[in-house]
Amino acid sequence: MTTEKERLLRFPLEEDFMTNKSVNGMLYAKLQHLSYFNETNKKRYVYKDDVNFSEMAEEEFKEVCSRQKLSSDLNKLKKLGFVVEGIEGGKKVYYLPFDSTKFFQLVPSLTVEYLLKVKSVYCIKVYVYLLDKFFWKVKEGNGLYRFSKKELNEAIGLYSNSTNNNTIDFILNSLHNEGLLSYKEVLVPSAQKNKAPIHYFEITNMNTKVKGLNYDKKTSKKEVKVIKPQNENEQIKMTKEEEDYFQNWIEHLDKQIKEGKDDMFAF
Repeated sequence: MTTEKERLLRFPLEEDFMTNKSVNGMLYAKLQHLSYFNETNKKRYVYKDDVNFSEMAEEEFKEVCSRQKLSSDLNKLKKLGFVVEGIEGGKKVYYLPFDSTKFFQLVPSLTVEYLLKVKSVYCIKVYVYLLDKFFWKVKEGNGLYRFSKKELNEAIGLYSNSTNNNTIDFILNSLHNEGLLSYKEVLVPSAQKNKAPIHYFEITNMNTKVKGLNYDKKTSKKEVKVIKPQNENEQIKMTKEEEDYFQNWIEHLDKQIKEGKDDMFAF
């Protein structure tokens, strides 16, 4: 038995995942939520028998994705290398490989489950994108990241129009209400004369845990055995997965700054 708070799921931030609108972020999140992590070979995988598109179409993806679309979207994930078929313990599985040299974010399993059940197909990508920008600003010493609806649309592979802007509004409002995102609206004067001020949002805080959910609740999900301290007073050390993540994140950001590419986050 492990607790939900001990399960951190990895989401890629590379362009093939984030800006490719044909990549179904919800389906990838569902696979992550169904996954197991093998500490021996350092691989995360999903048993093929656990991936039931008919059930998914009736539950998390109801009125959003059909069974046929989910099957097609899985093939797209495989084509891009985000899902790889294989064998684990004599059973057919879908591996969820990751490149430790590329940037990613870790999100608690229970948060992923929640977002799957109550969000749009783009919410996972928006949340992970903003979480990454917030962490970058915190590392810089200032968590006040400023963004626009246009930026968010482009970040997840959409055009900025009234329909997509409304979707962004709904996502931001919902993330705010659930305690995952705190932000304020900011009007910035235009550099051009006689132009209306530009409307931005500014992140004031972000959280990886949904307000009101119990992350200490035991889960029946079986994991590879967790090593517990021999002494009850001894603290459990950070998992290798978490250590890899934070080391990767710091090295990536330091490299961007040294190369003078920190302006890639600016407007």
